[in-house]
Amino acid sequence: MLQVALESLDRADEARQAITAEGLTKKTESTGAVHVHPLLKVERDCRNQFAQIWGRLKLDQSAGVWPFPI
Repeated sequence: MLQVALESLDRADEARQAITAEGLTKKTESTGAVHVHPLLKVERDCRNQFAQIWGRLKLDQSAGVWPFPI
């Protein structure tokens, strides 16, 4: 479970890096419509998965082991 949690956090960080580089919105090539960057959902879902697993492992911020600032 720890490995899955940390892999989820890595995916969330990778998504954030791409969002930072590409911006919060994307334009579709076919219609030119502007949409929220699809990686925002990926980042959110991965961070949520990490937090859920981290909680199940009874690792939390008060234990001084939270891997990112809140």
